[in-house]
Amino acid sequence: PVAHLPLTLVFDPSVVEFVRLIAGDFFGGAADAEVLANSTRPGVVVVGASRLGRAPGVTGSGSLATVMFRAKSAGESTLGLTRVNALGADLQRLRPVQTWRALAVVRAAERR
Repeated sequence: PVAHLPLTLVFDPSVVEFVRLIAGDFFGGAADAEVLANSTRPGVVVVGASRLGRAPGVTGSGSLATVMFRAKSAGESTLGLTRVNALGADLQRLRPVQTWRALAVVRAAERR
């Protein structure tokens, strides 16, 4: 079972800007889990998601978090996850995590 899931989200900061991260339900509610984000470097959001205290890890599927961006300019930005490590309650590394990249496309607003 997964108890901790640190990861890094990378994107093109000239196209989109990180606004906020909203915790999902995968690790449970606020009493059982915490999801934090550090966005001090442009184009990089370091995410730490963990079960709290002695809460056991979880299995299955669900949403870890929703990430909100603001469009900055027309263009395309790959959204990628790096440094993803699924860890058990005792911080042992679990099997590798498979991730996929996404593409954000920002188009210029049409003039009326």
